Amino acid sequence: AYGFAKEMARQTKRPVGLVVNARGGSSINSWLKGSKDGYYEEALSRVRIAMKQGGVLKAILWHQGEADCHHSEAYKEKIIQLMTDLRNDLGMPDLPVVVGQIAQWNWTKKPYIPEGTKPFNDMIKEISTFLPHSACVSSEGLTPLKDETDPHFDAASQITLGKRYAKEVKK
Repeated sequence: AYGFAKEMARQTKRPVGLVVNARGGSSINSWLKGSKDGYYEEALSRVRIAMKQGGVLKAILWHQGEADCHHSEAYKEKIIQLMTDLRNDLGMPDLPVVVGQIAQWNWTKKPYIPEGTKPFNDMIKEISTFLPHSACVSSEGLTPLKDETDPHFDAASQITLGKRYAKEVKK
């Protein structure tokens, strides 16, 4: 978020506000409209509050998937539904959605899933083919926080990822 906001402010010479509703380690199932966790409703509420205070919603940035990376096809259907619901509930059917890939290294280390995160990241890379008004942010070349057993990006990679998000939102 920091790298994105800083880069957008630099490029646009305008203040940038973020509506953050991050939930570490969550599955996309927790984000679907009507789920028992209520993350969808909380995010929608926060966006509406920001808009009432004069904020202009320009895009949805979505970076999630570690908990779901072994179920690419199911995730694909769920992200389509989630973003469609958000766009409909906000009355913004063409609202851009920018989705980031998760770590490229095989941090999952599951013998029954030797391909690791590759199928998931390949699906995210194609998001614009199945979700209108969307784009992918690549995680290629980024590095882990600790080592390759860790799905998290180090600080420099987080800044790079933020800049990549800014580039796609600017488009």
